Amino acid sequence: MEFSDWIYNQYFKWRGDSRKTLTQYANFLGIPQPTLSAWFNRTRLMPSDYRVIVSIAHKHPDVYRALELPLPYSSEIQQIAEAWSHLAESDKARILEIALKPGDRAE
Repeated sequence: MEFSDWIYNQYFKWRGDSRKTLTQYANFLGIPQPTLSAWFNRTRLMPSDYRVIVSIAHKHPDVYRALELPLPYSSEIQQIAEAWSHLAESDKARILEIALKPGDRAE
């Protein structure tokens, strides 16, 4: 399924029997309405800006599958990466030394 079909289906699921507009849906997704219209009209095939993809993913996590993109790292990996960035270089070196001891690595 092409992205334009996928986003169109998501809109109709979100809208249900209401009279909610494309503008309201764009606001719900946190994206510009002209961008959403371009996808509906197929003048733009899919999002290329990662910030737009993340914004959509907050409401429709399956957007990564629709775009055939890998899933982002789990929250645990993100937390480890955040903690790693705050470590002193000497601490990072010590952790890597322990983690990469000869004989302990999977080959």
